Amino acid sequence: MKVAELVSDAYLTACAHEGLVGAYAFSGQTEEALRGLSAARGYCARAGDPTVTYQLQWVEAFIAQQQGKLEFAEERLLAARSGFVATGESLLASTVELDLAEFCLTQERDSEAVNYALGAVPIFEQFGNHPEAVAALALLSNIAGEREINVKLIQAVRSYLAQLAQHPMGFRNGGSDSSDPPDGSYGTSPVGLQ
Repeated sequence: MKVAELVSDAYLTACAHEGLVGAYAFSGQTEEALRGLSAARGYCARAGDPTVTYQLQWVEAFIAQQQGKLEFAEERLLAARSGFVATGESLLASTVELDLAEFCLTQERDSEAVNYALGAVPIFEQFGNHPEAVAALALLSNIAGEREINVKLIQAVRSYLAQLAQHPMGFRNGGSDSSDPPDGSYGTSPVGLQ
């Protein structure tokens, strides 16, 4: 049975296809992911919500990296980040910014990696988001400013942001309120952020 037969709503169908392509890509099944990309693009175009298109661009970047198409991968990351910023999806935009930093580090483009790491905080602060996430990103930016950034640290901050995104108080557009515990008891802080 096809995904489109299971889900009648255009947005949900697009999300399902984007998720399926992502699952294939992230599990190393690049050929399956590539086969699903065309259909996913079509469903995303009809979804009526650009966010799912930006998520697919993000997945496309990962696939392109796996294939060694680094210029296209970077183009997709930049497009996804710009889209997420335009729609106010600061968690996603900041996370893509961290992916850009990591991408540049793996290409030995350290100064660009630092710039991307530094850029994650203003994107996040722009939308009044979770203070602990801003603090984690600020720490990463401070480290980046000292030119001591590395892939492991970027991954640790990205993991921490993912943990905070699961917090019941919410994450986007000022999701935090004064009842948030100041001690970081939402989850474990990434390595070096304690």
